[in-house]
Amino acid sequence: MNAPPRSGRRGRSVRRQVVAWLEQRSQREIWLLALGCVTLFGAGDYAIRRQLELSVLYVLPVGLITYYIGRRDGALVSLLAAAVWTWAKDSAGDLRLPTAVMVFNSVARLATFLVVVVLVDALRAAFEGERELALTDGLTGAANQRAFMERAEQELARSRRYRRPLTLIHFDLDGFKGVNDRLGHEAGDEVLVAVVEQAGRLLRRSDIVARLGGDEFALLLPETDQAGARVVAEKLRAALEESLLARGWPVTGSFGILTCLGVADSLAVVMHQADQLMYQSKGAGKNRLSYEVIGS
Repeated sequence: MNAPPRSGRRGRSVRRQVVAWLEQRSQREIWLLALGCVTLFGAGDYAIRRQLELSVLYVLPVGLITYYIGRRDGALVSLLAAAVWTWAKDSAGDLRLPTAVMVFNSVARLATFLVVVVLVDALRAAFEGERELALTDGLTGAANQRAFMERAEQELARSRRYRRPLTLIHFDLDGFKGVNDRLGHEAGDEVLVAVVEQAGRLLRRSDIVARLGGDEFALLLPETDQAGARVVAEKLRAALEESLLARGWPVTGSFGILTCLGVADSLAVVMHQADQLMYQSKGAGKNRLSYEVIGS
């Protein structure tokens, strides 16, 4: 198979860089960028009048605002773009058109931009839906391994940069295979869903619960030191023991709790250490917690 041309790779790289740059901008910055584009295109239209048509360029700020901020803001920019376009093309100097014609042109231009708003908004919704599905465990609704690793990389880098605590909790279920063997996979699926529900009740909005695969789970707790992590992990361990046993499922959890304080290790190393702590809990009798703090 032939390798893709270098020009194609460079083009994709540039597009990714542009998208990444836009995603890092605030709403205020996106608005300023869009307003700058409308102003620039309007000035260009005014300068060249009938010599060249720049109409398609106005779609860029309309689509930009709609995609990164929302449909309502996209409609506002559409109104502004239609007004600027009309002023530059139809009402300037010797080329001024009759009022009725200018009104008709303005309405037609606004309608065109609003169609763009609707289409871009639908595209954004579809893209976000696909992305959410790609990053979500289909059974439990928790983050999947890919989503967890992406977020963990970001939080580990932030912890390293600002020397803020970050705790990673890795746990799996004791006795889960027995439930599958005796009660069937449907009961096993119910166990997994119940685990995520219990974890969700204890976590903050900034935390994340993920199913890494099978009966393995992970929690990511930014800005959480060992003392805070102990509280969360013990509450979850006790809640799982009580709720699962109450429903006739003899299932508990073994936990490895690793708190990082600005460590320079890679995420793979950190995950391995949390995994070892989890196995330490299993080796000590299961249904318990093992802790460690790394960094200073």
